[in-house]
Parts: sequence; C-alpha cells; structure tokens
Amino acid sequence: MKSLLKKIVFCLVFLAPTVLFGQGAGANAQQDEKIQDEKKAAPGTYQFIVSLPDTQFIFTNDILIQIEGLRKEKEEVIYSINSTVKVRILSTSEIMKPGFKPLTEIVYKEQ
Repeated sequence: MKSLLKKIVFCLVFLAPTVLFGQGAGANAQQDEKIQDEKKAAPGTYQFIVSLPDTQFIFTNDILIQIEGLRKEKEEVIYSINSTVKVRILSTSEIMKPGFKPLTEIVYKEQ
C-alpha cells in the first residue's frame, strides 16, 4: 500500500506538470515568441518617415507584425501610422534581389 501511495505522489509531483503543460510553460512562451519573431518585419526592410524631428514615436513588436502583414509581393507600400509618422515597406521581391541594401530605420523629413 505504501509503495502505491509513493507512486501516486511521485506522479502528481513530477509527471503531472509535464503532462498538463507539455514541456513546461516556459517552453510554450519561447515557442510563441519564436513564431511572433518570424511574423515581424526584419530591420532594413521598412523605414519610418517622420515629418517633425521633435516627434517622439515608440514602435512595438505589434507595429512590426503589422508592417509585415502589409508587405506586398511586388510593390512598395507607404502606410500612414499617424499624422507625423509614415512607414515605407519594401516589397518581398525587392528584398530578395541580389545586392539588396537595407534601409535606414528612421528618416526625418521637413514639412
């Protein structure tokens, strides 16, 4: 009876978390982060165009995912984020060309 009880306790303490959560919660978070990184626009494939030099603009991973979602196969896209910030999104075909040169991430433009 004691050995059966020990086996049950062992299973509950050591095996239940693995069964319930796969490889553990940390592994799922890392996998989700990896998938999200694959959906983000890569640096150099987009360019923020800021019309006022004193504009403070903070971009997040969500914006980088949105940029990648707006990317087109054969044409460049200019998308307005707000009244002072636009983003230039290069086409997939432009990025894949031999000799592709990455864009500067932010440029300032006078109105």
